Amino acid sequence: MSVDYSPLFRRLAIASDLVVVAGSFFLAYGLRDWMSLAGVRPLREFDDHWWLLALILGIWFCCLNAFGFYRPLRDRRYADTLVNLAKAHAVGSMLLLGIPFVARRWEVSRLLLHLFIVTAFVGLAAKQLAINRALQRQRREGVNSRRALIVGTGDRAARYIQFLREHPYWGVHVIGVADDRASGPTDKIEGVPIVGGVKDLPEIMRSQPTDEVVFAVGPRDFPLVEEDLDLCQEMGVTSRLILDLPRRDWTRQDLVQVDGIGILSLDPVRRPLWAIALKRPIDVLGALVGLLVFAAAYLRYAPQIRRDSPGPVLFSQVRVGRNRRLFALYKFRTMYVDAEGRQPELQAANEMDGAMFKVRDDPRVTPVGKRLRALHLDELPQFWNVLRGEMSLVGTRPPTLEEVECYQPHHRRRLSMKPGITGLWQLAGNESVRDFEEIVKLDCQYIDSWSIWLDLQILAKTVVKVLRRTGW
Repeated sequence: MSVDYSPLFRRLAIASDLVVVAGSFFLAYGLRDWMSLAGVRPLREFDDHWWLLALILGIWFCCLNAFGFYRPLRDRRYADTLVNLAKAHAVGSMLLLGIPFVARRWEVSRLLLHLFIVTAFVGLAAKQLAINRALQRQRREGVNSRRALIVGTGDRAARYIQFLREHPYWGVHVIGVADDRASGPTDKIEGVPIVGGVKDLPEIMRSQPTDEVVFAVGPRDFPLVEEDLDLCQEMGVTSRLILDLPRRDWTRQDLVQVDGIGILSLDPVRRPLWAIALKRPIDVLGALVGLLVFAAAYLRYAPQIRRDSPGPVLFSQVRVGRNRRLFALYKFRTMYVDAEGRQPELQAANEMDGAMFKVRDDPRVTPVGKRLRALHLDELPQFWNVLRGEMSLVGTRPPTLEEVECYQPHHRRRLSMKPGITGLWQLAGNESVRDFEEIVKLDCQYIDSWSIWLDLQILAKTVVKVLRRTGW
C-alpha cells in the first residue's frame, strides 16, 4: 500500500535536522568549554550565545532547503544527498564565519564556530544515512510501496522493469504493462503481465489500485500519449515520463520548469557556474599582463618586420570561435604579404592529415618571422582577442573558415568552447601531432575534463615550454 507521507516526512525531516544542528552547537560549546581547561581562553556564559544558536538554525534551514534537501528521498541515492548536504554546509559555513565581521561581534569564538561546522556536518550526514537505510529496508519489505502501471513498447518497458529490479529500495511494484503492440492478454514482459493497450488505460486505472503511470516511450510517441498524461492528472494519478533521448557519456542533463514550460537541456560541455565566473577574470588578468609584453615586443620587432617584408606589422585573419562565431585573430606578421595567395602551390607539401595546413620550413616565412615563431612571440597580439572575450588563455585551437567547411559532425564539437592561445594540442607539440583527428581528440579531451585547475596546469606547462623554446 502507498500513502502520501511527503508533507509529514518533510516536517519531520526539518524538525530532526534542526534538532541535530542545535545538538551539534551544544556539543561544540561543550568541547570548546572543555578546552578552556587546557589553557584556551574561556568562553562567555551560554546565555550570551542564544542569539548565535537562533541565527545558526535559520541559516542551516535556509541552506538545506535551497539545495533540495527536503525533496522526496525515494529515488535519490545517498551519495547525491551527501553532495547536496556538502554544498549547503559550505554556503552555511561561509555565512556563519562572516557574521563576526559583518555584525562586529568579535566576542564570538572562532574555534567554537569551527567545532560546530564539523560536528553539524557529521551529525546531519549520519542522521541522513540512518533514515535512508531505514526507509530502504522498509520499501524492500513492501511497506509504503507504490503500484506502477507501465505504458510503452516491449523493449522500453522491459528496460524500465529491469531497472526497478536493480533498485528495490525504491519500493515500486509493477502491476502490469499497457502495450498496443502485444499479440494477446496472456503475453508478459520480464514476467509482468500485459493488461491491455494504451486505449484501455482509463479502464485499467479504474479496475485496480494504481499509484503512478510510467510512460516508457520514445520522442516520436510523445504526441500520442499527451492526452493520457492529461488523463492521469485529471484522475489524480502520478504520471512519470521516461526520457529515452540520445546522449553521450559527457552529456550533462538539466530539467527546469519556467512559467509552466518544462525545458530539458542536454549540454555537451561541463560548465560549472562558479568555474565559468572564475575563468573570465583569469583571462582578463592574463590578457593585461600579456598586452604589456606585446607592447614591448612591438617596439622592438615592428621595424624588423617592415624591413624584412614591407607591409603591416600585424596579421589579421578571420577565425571561427565558440559555436561558429567569427572573429578577427591577430598575430605578428611572420610571412610575406602574398603568403595566402601562394598556399595552393604548397598544398602538395602539406604535412597534416585532414582539415589543416602546415609545412615545415615554409618558404613564405620571413627571417624575423622565424625568430618570432621560435620565441612564440608571434602569438602575443592574441591577448587582445582574449581581452575582448573572443578567445581564452586556454582552450581549443581556433580554426580557419576553410577548415570548418571541411568538418565532419564530430569535428564541430571542438567549437563548443572558446578557442585559446594555448591548450593540450599546443603542449603536445605540432611537431609530433600530424593527424587532424588527433587534434580533435585532444581538444575534446580538454572539453570533457575542463576545470580551472586544468587551465592553471596548462598555463604553467606553457610557460615552461616557451622558456625552453621547444616548438609549438
